[in-house]
Amino acid sequence: MSKKIKYLTKADLVRLNNLAIKNNSNRAIQEEFVNEISDDLKMPISTIIPHNDVEWRIKIVMTNPFEPSTTITDADGNELEERPNWCDVWLDIPFKELDKLPEYVAYYD
Repeated sequence: MSKKIKYLTKADLVRLNNLAIKNNSNRAIQEEFVNEISDDLKMPISTIIPHNDVEWRIKIVMTNPFEPSTTITDADGNELEERPNWCDVWLDIPFKELDKLPEYVAYYD
């Protein structure tokens, strides 16, 4: 089985966030946060809901650009592994913009 998943590139995120700020949307992301995101990151959209009569509200999953990972240690302080610090951000985008976003196919059983 498979499912198509929309995602944002950094360029998409910058463009859509600037649009949200310009339109005074309820959900926009602080520009300092957006500027710290890696240029090659692809951010999946985990939730898409109609927000009002002109916008989608989307939930984007990414690592926190200010603190991208956490080191997991055992009781003695020995490093065991690095884990990403996941965060969710919300953004309001015009209805017509969703169809312009790229997608990938995820396969699962």
